[in-house]
Amino acid sequence: MGALKIPRFVGYQSATLTFLYWMHYLINTHLTLIGRIMILIGVLMLSYCMFDTKLAMSFIAFSLIALYFINFIVGYIFKPRFKVKRQIPALATCGVTIPVYYEFKNESSLPVYDLKLDCIHYPGSRMKKVVTIPSLPPGTEIKEESKIVFKNRGLFFLPEVFVESSFPFGLCKWGKFGTGSREVRVLPRPMHINRIDLNFITGENEQNLASATDGNGMEFTSCREFRYGDNPRHIHWNSWAKTNIPIIREMTDEGQPALSVIFDNCMPVNLISKYNDIQINFERAISFLAGISEYAKKQNYRIKNLITCDDEFSFTGTDVTAIHNKIMEECSEIKDVRKLQKFDLKPHLLAKLEETKGLILVLLNLDQSRRELIEKLTKADLSLRIFLLGSTPPTEAGPWTFLSYSNMKNESLGDL
Repeated sequence: MGALKIPRFVGYQSATLTFLYWMHYLINTHLTLIGRIMILIGVLMLSYCMFDTKLAMSFIAFSLIALYFINFIVGYIFKPRFKVKRQIPALATCGVTIPVYYEFKNESSLPVYDLKLDCIHYPGSRMKKVVTIPSLPPGTEIKEESKIVFKNRGLFFLPEVFVESSFPFGLCKWGKFGTGSREVRVLPRPMHINRIDLNFITGENEQNLASATDGNGMEFTSCREFRYGDNPRHIHWNSWAKTNIPIIREMTDEGQPALSVIFDNCMPVNLISKYNDIQINFERAISFLAGISEYAKKQNYRIKNLITCDDEFSFTGTDVTAIHNKIMEECSEIKDVRKLQKFDLKPHLLAKLEETKGLILVLLNLDQSRRELIEKLTKADLSLRIFLLGSTPPTEAGPWTFLSYSNMKNESLGDL
């Protein structure tokens, strides 16, 4: 069936609930909707016949039993006996349809009728078209195509391709699992951003300074003693304190502005919102983060560091497209922390941020630890741009740009 992700908010799930999940799956894979209704009607008729032995009611009830018996025998004779393989792309984007390809071969000596593919519902995805085959002669090979769309981001492990036939009367199903690809990584849909005013420090991250001298650039190479004419901004204060000699970091510019991004992935929940299957606001925040990465790729900016509340990622190389693809994969895996935790940077992370000089800070909350983080980053030698996302604007003014979740519905933000 695949790895069905049933949300759990406590560490225990009752055996009754698990049993009901499996019963729902088995009933839906072996009985059609009409078949379930007819079974219910037959049971009610038989129950009525136990108290009233009228001939007409008994005749109808036993006729339904005979109908199921005939359906079972004929369906068993003509049940699907063939090979089926499904091919689906390994990458997809939220809300964007992708093709699904099927290959069939009827290995039975008899024709098969009334075939349907992939009718099992999988949470977070939906087939745009259910492939149906009215009949398939013996030994015939055909190819079919459908489309699937994913509503949620993440790593999906789809059920194996399932072919079912409700021939002849549409009361019960005969099915068979096939082979093929099952794993799909669904990336968030980036929000369109026309322009972000990053306010790079002069002489640090400018595109036209591709041949900067040592001590004036953005890419860290090594440390050496301070010489006259070096940029004081590149003094390594910790090394100076240890050696009592001014130490400077040698920097070279490769012609690409380098950025770091800090993303606040804390999404506190309460008794009402914690049972929501999809947190729309957090997904919009992830789309905004993906939009920043896409904008950096278009502008040929390198994102070297991506830091969240509970993780950190470093990206090497100068290929902005490859870096963007890696960031998109990480965005598909970022989980929301459902409680507000302290946000602080370790010393080695602050040193990494100082290597790039350009920093974008995306906050979803505004508590004391985040105010202290803003103050620490402001005092550091960084070109800082702060975005505060929320449902309502804060009561106080600050060095941030507030973006409302409601304004992110159209997935386009324009100039920031």
